[in-house]
Amino acid sequence: SSDLILLQEWWFDDKFTTIFDKATSHLFERIAERRPDGSGGMRDDGMCCLVRKKGALELVKSGRVLTGPQRIAQIVQCRERCTNGSA
Repeated sequence: SSDLILLQEWWFDDKFTTIFDKATSHLFERIAERRPDGSGGMRDDGMCCLVRKKGALELVKSGRVLTGPQRIAQIVQCRERCTNGSA
C-alpha cells in the first residue's frame, strides 16, 4: 500500500470529486492544484496528490509552480510522521 499517490490528470468536476472523495476520504487526504488557461483564468483540470491519513507521511503543504502558459508542477511537502514519542 502506498502512502503517497500522484495523479497527473485531475478533473475539478463537482460530481466526480464527490464520488471520488466518498470512496477515498476515509483513507487519504486529497490536495489538488488547477492549471491556468493561459489568459488569466483557471482550467477545469490539474494535478492531484493523495496522502494516506494513517501512513508514514504527514502533509505539510502543497503549491503549484507555473512551468508554461498552461502547465504546472505540483510541489507537495510532507514529513515523516512521528510515532511512539519520537521527534
